[in-house]
Amino acid sequence: MEPSSACGEVAPVFLEYEEKLKAFIRKRIPDEEESKDLLQQVLLKLYRHCEKLPEVKNMQAWVYQVSRNALNDYFKEAARRKSTHQPLQVELQLEGVEEDRLQKEMVEYVRPLIALLPLKYARPLIMSDLEGYSQQQVADHLGISLSGAKSRVQRAREKLREIIIECCLLELDRNGKLLSLDIKDSCGCMQKVKEEVRQKLAEG
Repeated sequence: MEPSSACGEVAPVFLEYEEKLKAFIRKRIPDEEESKDLLQQVLLKLYRHCEKLPEVKNMQAWVYQVSRNALNDYFKEAARRKSTHQPLQVELQLEGVEEDRLQKEMVEYVRPLIALLPLKYARPLIMSDLEGYSQQQVADHLGISLSGAKSRVQRAREKLREIIIECCLLELDRNGKLLSLDIKDSCGCMQKVKEEVRQKLAEG
């Protein structure tokens, strides 16, 4: 079987085991949104290794091994974020933000950075943390449960934190106070925003 043909078999294999994998992952990750995200990661991993399909003798064992690897990666990343020596402590709430240049600059970057999130995460985060809606109002607006809204906002904050770390060069003191801020050259989508923000702040 050619690799391209083998990759075409991934979807049927995934669909065959999808419900079992969903239960397997949910037992280990109670959060519904995160467990769904991880299930999609399993599918992506199956596609990445689809060339191995013709050699697989026990399909169920292989699929579960890929799922275990995805879970291991998930828990390692969660542990890394939890134990980082310089946790990112940039508050998204606008009330009480210090009126110094760096804080103003960070606030200017928040919306463009949030815009890089998938809409399902960007909208509830904007409503909750920038527009001041309660999480019950967010839930009502989106037509989801309160627990679902809380989970989505929390997940959005985590994803935004990852984007900020990926796109921004931040220097923090031991108390988490912002000392310096810049946009990485590798984050091309934010370069224009960076110039606009700097110009806006220079004009007062």
